[in-house]
Amino acid sequence: MGRLGLRNQYALTVCGVNLVLLVLISLRYLHVPASLYKLIVAAGVAYVTLGPLVFLGPLLPFRAGTLRTKTELMSEVAQRLRIELQRLRKQLSAGQITKEDEELVDRLRKIGGLIDELPVWPFDAGTLRKLPHMSSP
Repeated sequence: MGRLGLRNQYALTVCGVNLVLLVLISLRYLHVPASLYKLIVAAGVAYVTLGPLVFLGPLLPFRAGTLRTKTELMSEVAQRLRIELQRLRKQLSAGQITKEDEELVDRLRKIGGLIDELPVWPFDAGTLRKLPHMSSP
């Protein structure tokens, strides 16, 4: 999945750089007819419109698999946590809860939190909400 997305991103980057160079060179060094500027604008609009589709489109089939894997991992952790909490509930009345028991429950909660933070590409609303926070200093 990473190779596919990266390969598409390389192609999009090359196209984008070529488009920027075309605009800069045609405006600065060449005297071209107005119809060519319309063609350059059309190429820019096509790039902005089709670029996300070319990048995200091939990644969409992987979304269901990543969601399924994430759900399975969370289910396993939740089942283990449920078993441990039931066991601890029985021990609670007898006052036999140990430090190791507390650490195990804490560790399971942390693992669940890490799994919950796994992104699901190509679109994950949680990841997109984090992006503005990640880019600010």
